[in-house]
Amino acid sequence: TLELMKPEEKKLIKVTMATQWVFGSNAAPNIIDLPVELIMKILSPLPEAEIFWNVGFTCTRLLHVSLSMVRVIEMALDFNDIQTTLKRIHKLYSNQEILESINHIVICQDYRKNSALYDSIKKRHGKILLVCGRLEQLKEVILITILNRSIDLQSIYLIGYINIPLGVLERIAKYYGDLQTLDLAGCIELSDQGMMAVSSNCSNLQSVCLRDCCNITDNSIKYLSRKCGQYLRCLNIRDCEKMITESMHHIAQHCHNLIILDISWCRQISENGIISVSQSCK
Repeated sequence: TLELMKPEEKKLIKVTMATQWVFGSNAAPNIIDLPVELIMKILSPLPEAEIFWNVGFTCTRLLHVSLSMVRVIEMALDFNDIQTTLKRIHKLYSNQEILESINHIVICQDYRKNSALYDSIKKRHGKILLVCGRLEQLKEVILITILNRSIDLQSIYLIGYINIPLGVLERIAKYYGDLQTLDLAGCIELSDQGMMAVSSNCSNLQSVCLRDCCNITDNSIKYLSRKCGQYLRCLNIRDCEKMITESMHHIAQHCHNLIILDISWCRQISENGIISVSQSCK
């Protein structure tokens, strides 16, 4: 009976019934038998989350269709329930096609309240895995599971995770050497050791945001500039209060392709440091 069916099975039956109502009794008895273009047209009024989670996991063909329609795979997780959260992540990653489709991972409290973040991720090419939840409950084991080594990531946004573990940063460094964007805004406890671990292996970074990472010092910028300076185009160290004028000299020496630099509220940086950057960078 309908009451005993899984939510995704109920959704499939409703969509099939709607198809028969629209196209008549001679229509295909099941949505799976329809041409892909027609399936996409039928599903198009549904939110992306419903298309992916309620329709995509019913069969291989509909998963393929859903992946072609969905740009953002959104997961709202209860990080306090570790076992349920891990099961849901494993369910997502159990399919190789899904793993291969993800290019960007965003982990934050609520991206809708951050218009700058929303605009930034929407401009990205490729599929985005968006994970939302109460970050103060996020455990290292969950985060490491999300950062699956089989995903070929271009971008990682980890916003507002105050007590970011060193092990997570070492994992990023180990498995995502081709990473282009790293946003750790609001990771207040980020250390020089963690930032240096990432810089040591992610030499293709083009955009780095360390806004409000008030624990890092000039050593992080020195190492980042030397290891990633060739490709670095955007650097945000706003409110990193331990930055000094010497930090600007490192940037000027190694980051000649830099286009955007935000040093707002870095009060220890002198005018000479700013001039040094302006004369050496784009």
